[in-house]
Amino acid sequence: MFKMLKYEWRKNILSPLIVLGVFAALEVYFLIGCYVLDSLGHVSAATSFLVLAATFSYIFVLLYGIISYSSDLKNKSGYLVFMAPISSFKILGSKLLSTLITGVLLLAVICGLAYLDFHIANDVFGLDMYISFGDQFLSTFGSSVSDIIIGICIFIITFLLEFYMIVTVGYLAVSLSSTALQNKKYKGFVSLLLFIVIIVAVFIIAYHLPMIKVSGNSFGSEFLRSLPQYILLAAVTVCSFIGSSLLLEKKISL
Repeated sequence: MFKMLKYEWRKNILSPLIVLGVFAALEVYFLIGCYVLDSLGHVSAATSFLVLAATFSYIFVLLYGIISYSSDLKNKSGYLVFMAPISSFKILGSKLLSTLITGVLLLAVICGLAYLDFHIANDVFGLDMYISFGDQFLSTFGSSVSDIIIGICIFIITFLLEFYMIVTVGYLAVSLSSTALQNKKYKGFVSLLLFIVIIVAVFIIAYHLPMIKVSGNSFGSEFLRSLPQYILLAAVTVCSFIGSSLLLEKKISL
């Protein structure tokens, strides 16, 4: 599977490099605003663009994983991959791992830039007053550092489960349309429609699942409250992955 991972990286490296290039250009703009123009307005604009780019990076990584699989089903290079003596589970697993690594690397870049830029802006413009105001604002609502850490951990767990669920459902939608509409021009539209229907259905069901009533504000308590939703997301992810792998191995004609 790790050989397949290397192939995935070499085949799809251009798109992540373009995204990193966008971040590099925006970071240069931020540094110019700090050290050359000495303008808080330009720094604020650069920061806004960086936040916007970070938001779109999440969408990019999701599309990166799904479109990569869809294009492989259409192209000759994909034909060679799927005809290799490798389990379809390993092929899709390598694609999921490649998508995850791409997302983690982009997240590391975003967090690193955020940490660096905050300290640069603080040194140049003196943001201690805003930091103090933020601490007072949090204390007003009874939030503490431990509450924030717990919230971040819960967010990461939810993010990863939703991320993998969305990508694997994308694989399933593409696999289903490729099975039923192998040579039809509109199978891409059908894939998108199936994807939207399944995702919306999953989130509606997750929204209506009951929360487990647990007292306390610890990490364990917060995790247990959302456990039914986590189980649903994990089940959909596993079923979508298995379904896509079986369709790829037995039903899809390349």
